[in-house]
Amino acid sequence: MKEEQFKQIVYREIADVVSALGEPRRLEILEILSQCERNVDSLAQILDAGVTTVSHHLQVLKRARLVEERRQGRFAYYSTTATALRLWDLISEIAAQEIAVVRCAMDDIFSNSTSRETIDFEELKRRVADGEAVIIDVRPEEEYAAGHVPGALSVSLERLTEKLAELPRDTPILAYCRGRYCVLSHEATLVLAERGYTVSRLSEGIAEWKAAGATLETINS
Repeated sequence: MKEEQFKQIVYREIADVVSALGEPRRLEILEILSQCERNVDSLAQILDAGVTTVSHHLQVLKRARLVEERRQGRFAYYSTTATALRLWDLISEIAAQEIAVVRCAMDDIFSNSTSRETIDFEELKRRVADGEAVIIDVRPEEEYAAGHVPGALSVSLERLTEKLAELPRDTPILAYCRGRYCVLSHEATLVLAERGYTVSRLSEGIAEWKAAGATLETINS
């Protein structure tokens, strides 16, 4: 193979991946699919978008090998690939640290949040095991079922108020959600703080821990 042919192949493949990522909706789809697999109808409902539009985005991501498809009867279910997880983690981290507009937007939305912690996955599990904190997963229940921090309680944001009695008053509560840009844990901590709980939100979430290779617990494990 000649050098020019080699470069054309390499750069074309890289460009296909970059092109697939060059649409805000597709990045949002990757974040959602990093939590659990979903079909087109489910994604369209979450995104408040048309099924045809979502299907098109999925096919672009599939061609770039960023999502994979699983068939079950007449339905197709999509999930992120390991490559997509690593790319999303890297891109989102760079944006949060290096892009001023993104930093300002994050500061603005999280400015009135309770304290944010960045601790690694093993430290998180240790705190649960030692009884130093109660970890709550405030994502939708189907995402919790697909994979969560071992020992974490499922307290979805939409059911938070009805589950308040199950949460301790004398132990710090740590809330997490999908990842760096997810606001579910932010909203949950505000509700809990107003009611007198000692609570903080984790700056990272399932997307980052998956990208790091953390072993999650499923509802059936």
